[in-house]
Amino acid sequence: QVMDVRIAISHGSRRHFRGPLRAPVHGLVQRLELALASGVRAALAEDAELGAHLTLSSEAVRPRALAVRIAAELGSVLAFLAALVSTTFLGAVLRGASPLAHPGQMVQGLPFAAVVLSVMVAHALARTLALAWHGERVGSPWFIPLPVPPGTAGAVVGSRPPTRSAQFDGAFA
Repeated sequence: QVMDVRIAISHGSRRHFRGPLRAPVHGLVQRLELALASGVRAALAEDAELGAHLTLSSEAVRPRALAVRIAAELGSVLAFLAALVSTTFLGAVLRGASPLAHPGQMVQGLPFAAVVLSVMVAHALARTLALAWHGERVGSPWFIPLPVPPGTAGAVVGSRPPTRSAQFDGAFA
């Protein structure tokens, strides 16, 4: 019902299917994962010759993989906190405070940090939602602290969009 399968390859716990799609691409990965057994993951990519490349895998989450995910999430939180400190510090300096000499003056930079980081969070959330609309799983955004105004270079959202329209929507967001 999903694809006119031209090639089917089984490799361990992964099944690869190639051929033209019969169903609309929008939300296809999510619908497949809901329809299939729990723990089955789906990935969809364009194939120039055959139309699409669908991969189904039923790999269970291993403890080491879970530890890596937790470490990545912790790293993302630490990067956000570093961006918060750098934007707050630079916001205080821009207001004429001297946070190195008087650490209590650092709070003067909080309004600046709130504005800059809220814009960056909104941008990262828009990209995440745009990619999720196409059925793509993305990780937490990694904020990049900078020692110069505005105190952050923004956020990096790691993903591998399956289609050109997903790439466009993620970049446009």
